[in-house]
Amino acid sequence: MKPNPTAEAQAPVAAGGATPKDAAAVILLRAGTNGANPEVFWACRSRRMAFLGGFHAFPGGQRDASDAETPVKNCEDSERGAMIACAARELFEELGVLVARGVDALTKGQRASLLDDLESGRMSFPQLLLHYGLHLDADDFTFTGRWVTPPFSPRRFDTWFFMVNCPAKQEPNVTGDAELESGEWIAAREAVARWERSEVLT
Repeated sequence: MKPNPTAEAQAPVAAGGATPKDAAAVILLRAGTNGANPEVFWACRSRRMAFLGGFHAFPGGQRDASDAETPVKNCEDSERGAMIACAARELFEELGVLVARGVDALTKGQRASLLDDLESGRMSFPQLLLHYGLHLDADDFTFTGRWVTPPFSPRRFDTWFFMVNCPAKQEPNVTGDAELESGEWIAAREAVARWERSEVLT
């Protein structure tokens, strides 16, 4: 049974504080990883960023208007579907990993062409999926939590987190997105240990 996102407690908006914007993030699991200590992909945000610069985080970002227009199979909840689309789009934009049914038939070069079409604005994400005969499936995105940035933050996000298996034929790579400067696979326990040793900000 999957968690119900709507049942998650929401942080209140402080008087005069910024209203949280919808966002989604992906906890990407390495293909064939050990379930007892899975490898996840995290990225370091650019130190030039005014908001959480230098912090390590999972790939993701703010919801786009087109996300609500992206069909998601096996999903009857329109809000959840839009957030899954947001997660899939952001993952593709930031790491070049496309989690969509039918993508295995595409070559690495074709996926790069798709990313260029998206980044250049020649196609929106739903148009791109339709044009190449791809579709999103809710079964590929496991909801793991919904966290809201604290009221004192100058920028606030209501972020849905999804756990996703990285397709075996794809490898995440920081694409040059201005928000990210590096990324790596890391065992979950090691990530926590580095944070406990104050070696990274999260």
